[in-house]
Amino acid sequence: MLSRIRGAVTPFLKRLGVFLWRRGISPDMLTLSGLTLSFVAPAFAFFKVVLAVLILMILSLVCDALDGAVAKASGSTTPRGALLDSFSDRVEELMFVLSLGLMRVEWVILILFLGTSFLISYLRSIASQHGINLEGVGLMERGERGLLLVLSTTLLMFNARQYAELLIAAGVVLNAVTVTQRITKLISLLDNPPRT
Repeated sequence: MLSRIRGAVTPFLKRLGVFLWRRGISPDMLTLSGLTLSFVAPAFAFFKVVLAVLILMILSLVCDALDGAVAKASGSTTPRGALLDSFSDRVEELMFVLSLGLMRVEWVILILFLGTSFLISYLRSIASQHGINLEGVGLMERGERGLLLVLSTTLLMFNARQYAELLIAAGVVLNAVTVTQRITKLISLLDNPPRT
């Protein structure tokens, strides 16, 4: 869904990636910074400091967007870096969902959201093992899920917990649609591999 916006933002991210790389900031530094910020969020969520959780989420997602830009700018995309990035993305989602749970969002909805989110990423991982790129396939990629969690947390700032839960429930449905889209595409490509 955000792929169109991503296309418009990519030139800016490329320039920013070059800027950060020239100042000695590595992709791993950004990945680990985003991961660290996500670990702090549940502590603030426990004490119901919603604004702090929201800021930490946004900063962590910004780091997540920039680590790839810096890796491309520096020409340092490696399997190790991709593994670290993918692993940290999953942990960050877990920490954000945990934060929402600590702020009294319904756990069942959160577990369904997290489970379907992980299935989306799992299918992309399986596809890449077969040389298939599922980026852009489906409604809910990492950026969309991050945006949904940020919007849900924003609603909690205004004591609109029911609306936050409704938004996350909508996310579960959209995640399920994305899982269906991805598994259908993957099975189709595995059954009928493109001719080279």
